[in-house]
Amino acid sequence: MVNELRPVAFYIGLQLFTEIFIRVLSFGFHVRNSLPFLHIYTVLEFSLICWFYYVFLKDFIHKNIIPVLVTGFLLFAIINGVFIQTVFEFNTYPRSLESLLIVCLSLIAFYKMFQTLEYVRIDRTSVFWINSGFTLYFSGNLFLFVLGNLLLSKDQELSRMAWAIHAGLDIFMNIFIAIGLWWSRREQ
Repeated sequence: MVNELRPVAFYIGLQLFTEIFIRVLSFGFHVRNSLPFLHIYTVLEFSLICWFYYVFLKDFIHKNIIPVLVTGFLLFAIINGVFIQTVFEFNTYPRSLESLLIVCLSLIAFYKMFQTLEYVRIDRTSVFWINSGFTLYFSGNLFLFVLGNLLLSKDQELSRMAWAIHAGLDIFMNIFIAIGLWWSRREQ
């Protein structure tokens, strides 16, 4: 299971670095719009999570599916940032597509866990908890990502509520990842 955890460690590092970087820009340099960095973050996040699924699903699905998904997503994100949505607005299309694709990969991972019966108790495995965290976060935020720009521009109270839900889902995802990392120590 250690191989699946390397991309998760990089993902946690990416989250931490991005949060610190955005805070420094906002408070130290008074940068008001950090959305260009979200466009970059989305591609990196998707790539790292796909790496996790690539390692876990390598003997279950065709080996080229996930690299093709990552390449196609990167091209779509670039086209979106250049031609469809400016980098100064919320990248609703890539975030929505990312959520949809990760939910699909997470469902395939659950299917593999139940189909192969490698585990006596899947709730005591790192992959189960990490996969559950990704499923919860991305399925819960799909609606928010689809309507992101609309929420930001219309109703401030609804927007605050939606982003509070997003923050809660992010916390739960990270708790699930932490539980998964805790179980990984017991798997070795």
